[in-house]
Amino acid sequence: MATVTVAMTAFDAERTIERALKSALAQTLQPLEILVVDDGSTDGTTAVVERMAIEHPLIRLIRHDGNLGVAMARNSLVAEAKGDVLAFFDDDDESLPRRLDVQLHRILDYETRTGTDLILCHTARRQVFPKGRRHVEAAVGSHFDVPAPHGMDMVQKILAGKHVRNGHGTCATSSQMARVSTYRALGGFDAAFRRYEDTDFCVRLAAAGGHFVGIPEPLVTQYMTVSDDKQLEIELNYARAMVDKHRALFASSDEWAFSRAWLELKYMSLANRKGPFAAGLSRLMLQRPLSVMMRAANAIPMTRSRAARRKLHARTSPPGRL
Repeated sequence: MATVTVAMTAFDAERTIERALKSALAQTLQPLEILVVDDGSTDGTTAVVERMAIEHPLIRLIRHDGNLGVAMARNSLVAEAKGDVLAFFDDDDESLPRRLDVQLHRILDYETRTGTDLILCHTARRQVFPKGRRHVEAAVGSHFDVPAPHGMDMVQKILAGKHVRNGHGTCATSSQMARVSTYRALGGFDAAFRRYEDTDFCVRLAAAGGHFVGIPEPLVTQYMTVSDDKQLEIELNYARAMVDKHRALFASSDEWAFSRAWLELKYMSLANRKGPFAAGLSRLMLQRPLSVMMRAANAIPMTRSRAARRKLHARTSPPGRL
């Protein structure tokens, strides 16, 4: 059986990190270690982790002198991991006790059936909103098909919204597990991104031929925060940068330009800018009506509630500028 490192980035998580760590300690498959990178917290996060590490020797704290961003924090975890497999936990989420066991067996089974070890495994997530509403977000690759979504099909799904069999669902790092060798082979996360670093990693993995498998059961509970328009603007800046970085992977320049325009529309919708959104959508419909209809059919509906579903990790990764 492969050994597992639980990896957690933390920033000003004094109020939530104990719950997250307790969920890691309660796993039915005991991890080899629980690594926490404190990415320059200004509250009592470090004290909470140090206190728990005294009681639980599995926990090991790594401290950054300042806030380097979530990508650098994850890269520190990848570099320090002693396990064969790494499972990311968020500092304000909670994982069910069976999470590590189920995800590890999913990866090992897929390796046996296909001979590949370039695999990302995600679980579905149960999202809990401030007023108590709950929503289950599916994980990509949850139907146990062989092969799972992979390669350039997944590149086009992530970047251009193309339909991929068994490709619907999240690729969020908060529910992600993979071999440590997979993260190292891809060079970890791009430190230029304080948002969208997880999407960028998934694009690069798919372009390298990686496979995306999933767990239909929601094994992670994600406590949601509602973003303001300023955070949406920061998110949009990094989304633009990610799309531009991978421009060469689009099927054509027209496809890249359309995806760029669709991205702008998405964030107009999330910011509730109804007038500019309607005008932009009308222009795009006149230019490329078939592309609009296909993208709309494959996309999660762009509603105001979608803004609440976006967990922008403002605490873990303070705003940067591009």
